[in-house]
Amino acid sequence: MGLSRMGFGTSRATLAPKGVAAWSAPAGLEAQWLFNNDATDNSGNSRDWTVNGTLTYDGSDKQLGSHSIVFDGNSANNLEIVDASAGWFDTLMGATTACTIEFWIKVPSMSEPSNQELFTKYTTGGPQGGPWIKFVRNDGAYGGIVMTAYNNDSDTNTSSIRTSTVTAGNWYHYACVRATDGTLTSYIGGSADTTELSGSPYADNDCSSTMDMHFGKRHNSSSNIFAGKLDCCRVWSVARSEAQIAANKDTEEPS
Repeated sequence: MGLSRMGFGTSRATLAPKGVAAWSAPAGLEAQWLFNNDATDNSGNSRDWTVNGTLTYDGSDKQLGSHSIVFDGNSANNLEIVDASAGWFDTLMGATTACTIEFWIKVPSMSEPSNQELFTKYTTGGPQGGPWIKFVRNDGAYGGIVMTAYNNDSDTNTSSIRTSTVTAGNWYHYACVRATDGTLTSYIGGSADTTELSGSPYADNDCSSTMDMHFGKRHNSSSNIFAGKLDCCRVWSVARSEAQIAANKDTEEPS
């Protein structure tokens, strides 16, 4: 399916109060969730999350805007976009499509579980297919993100892990950028994070997952549930540069 049919590259703008110029979302911004007391997408593409269970919003502890969203580690409490509305994410996780996924997170502890689900359309119990992005803790002091694609039952496609020393209770901005040749670059705080690398350039055999898209849990699993806070999450259909990531991580209206 061509990118145009997935809605990529369309022009869109957000509404603004009378007398205030409307912000036009830049090319390549496929979704932006500010979590300003809701889980709506303000990119103009209407890729809103459905809130499952009970998720709260914190108006005093946030990075951008008025609120952050709080995950309590309960598998019943998560964000979801049903598969019929999430095919665009599968396309972005393919081998030949550049993409950038970035977000602010804050975790209350650097102890177990070592892996916590962030974006995922992956499931267990067969077929085990689809994209998977998770937050990884190592040795209680290192935190990084992993982008992986699973193909059917147990064949893991290539993945990348980069980690840096992080402190529980602090906000960190993470970004994972994939070029069209499969090269992955991870960023923390707007700078390339090269302290540790495992795996090889990301490649996709089969990301056409029929699972629903979640943030905070895996489709049919009650383990490795994310506990922490999330703010200003963006998905792009372009490989953003280090300069772009650093310049826009602290603004609600990226350029």
